[in-house]
Amino acid sequence: MRYPVLETDNLFLRKPLPQDFPSQRPGTSGWQGLVPVLGHWDTHGFGPFALICKNTDLCLGLAGPYAPAGWPEGELVCHFWDSGRDGDFAREATLATREFAAGHLGWRGCVSYVGFANRAAIALAEALGAVRDRFAETPTGRDCFVYRFESLRAA
Repeated sequence: MRYPVLETDNLFLRKPLPQDFPSQRPGTSGWQGLVPVLGHWDTHGFGPFALICKNTDLCLGLAGPYAPAGWPEGELVCHFWDSGRDGDFAREATLATREFAAGHLGWRGCVSYVGFANRAAIALAEALGAVRDRFAETPTGRDCFVYRFESLRAA
């Protein structure tokens, strides 16, 4: 199967590889996050993209559509390995993956599940037009804010 590759001014976005995950780098252990994300790609043909910086070829994190079994609705995720690097890259990645979800997957709306203390993610969601939905269901075991993107097309 061929997987999509997206490109922005500063990033290549592609299916993640095991070595993209910090838990798979030398000196670390664990498979947290790796198996669910790679399995999502293999099962659905899409998932959160690895964010590859064009200047360094380093994987900065993941962003993109995510809809695992048992999730109340499709989510647009954005997660960076190093929280200090998420400013403009997060906006760029979220915009690109939002367009992908709308144009290639047919998503007309989705949510982002955001931790209560994640001020950067809250600010990004609001800057991109998402509105907090106080009545939305959250995934089992997740205590978080839900930000709703009513329309995924850029204004």
